[in-house]
Amino acid sequence: MDVYYGVFCKTAGHFPWRAEYPRGIDDVKRLVDRIVAAGITPGIHIHYNKATKEDAYVTPQPDARLNLAANFTLREALDEQQQTITVEENPRQSPMEEGRRILRIQNELIEYQRYTTTPPYQFLDCRRSALQTAAAAYPRGERVGLLDVDTWPIFVRFTQDTDIQEEVARRLAEIYRGAGFRFVYFDGAEDVPGPAYWHTVSRAQWLVYRKLDPPPLIAEGACKSHFSWHILSRGNAFDVFKPEALKEAVRAFPAAEAPQVANDFTSINFGWLGYWAPGSNTIGTQPDMIEYATSRAAAWDCPISLVGDLPQLEAHPRTPDNLEVIRRWEEVREKAWLTATHKSQLRNLAQEHTLLLDERGNFELVPCFQIEKIAGRVDPARAFVFERNGRVYVVFWHMSGEGSLELELDPRNTKLMAQLGKPLDTAPGGNGIRLPLTGRRYLECAGVSRETVLAAFQNAKLL
Repeated sequence: MDVYYGVFCKTAGHFPWRAEYPRGIDDVKRLVDRIVAAGITPGIHIHYNKATKEDAYVTPQPDARLNLAANFTLREALDEQQQTITVEENPRQSPMEEGRRILRIQNELIEYQRYTTTPPYQFLDCRRSALQTAAAAYPRGERVGLLDVDTWPIFVRFTQDTDIQEEVARRLAEIYRGAGFRFVYFDGAEDVPGPAYWHTVSRAQWLVYRKLDPPPLIAEGACKSHFSWHILSRGNAFDVFKPEALKEAVRAFPAAEAPQVANDFTSINFGWLGYWAPGSNTIGTQPDMIEYATSRAAAWDCPISLVGDLPQLEAHPRTPDNLEVIRRWEEVREKAWLTATHKSQLRNLAQEHTLLLDERGNFELVPCFQIEKIAGRVDPARAFVFERNGRVYVVFWHMSGEGSLELELDPRNTKLMAQLGKPLDTAPGGNGIRLPLTGRRYLECAGVSRETVLAAFQNAKLL
């Protein structure tokens, strides 16, 4: 279990304790001890190479070791009130994103709104005393820095040619050791300033890693370079994608990268998998989506990570089914059950698969195909068809609640099951059978073609 430092710290940089942890490290250790008592290995998820804007490294007096993305020179003297800053150099390519337009002059931070790229070069409509710093007057020739604000503009990056990274490393090592964490996630590794990224990315991680006691069982980074192979167990997880885009994102990003990284004798994280309950803006995270991501990850001996928001987990009717998918694939990893043939099949990104527990409780991997527009609709039912032992099967469920389906299939030739080999009762309905539409269920169909079963689901009546 990866515990984000923001759970117990207000800011990154100095890492002061949140009010909910009044006893500081002792309270964090209580949290970690509960995780260990549940049989789970605890890790800490850190931003280590940058400070949040509210941190003491940034305000009320910015630390001289914060990185500057560019430097300028005052062409005209500046008093405490002026809102136009005239400089010698062309500010072209300075950021215009909200939250990133910040200049630094000595101990003052100044937010600009726009700038000119023809002489006179000026930063315009400036707000003085930004981030609770103090305004002052400055002479002509004073240096002006462009603060290196992260693309997630709540952070300011550290320069890597001073001792600030080691200073933060010592602070993080105290938290790691005092709380009893056993692994580490280096978030924001792509935000270490360059230009020699092959060196600075790995060095920033190494400065923290070497101080962690005991040594991490595993370590992961949002980005890794060749020279971090001896530090990181894996790396390069992509941020979360909404359910509707998840499969395509898996194909475009981790599944495309995994074979390249495999050549370097390592792996990536096929997460992070976000988790959404169905609502007005999303169909929610569905079992087949999780199965697609984790099965493609297994094809390359890669893990997944679930970013689980408890209210979303609790609100989703299919959470038990989603977690069962994860449980099965984790057991497959633990037992090294997948053969080279299985992995080869799973590397076909166009073909989906489902992992079954057969009638004897053993794993069975089968290709499956989605049935589109059940009962002529894109929701609320979701179903996939597969074949085994000369019979056609369908795994189906309600995406957001409960209901029932009437299908024109002979009840004498069908078996409804929550687990293969354990039939459930079905009710007659119309010219066929009525199926409960709730959590994942399996329908076995004997003596009929796949086309007949597909037609029955697509022409079904939703009740």
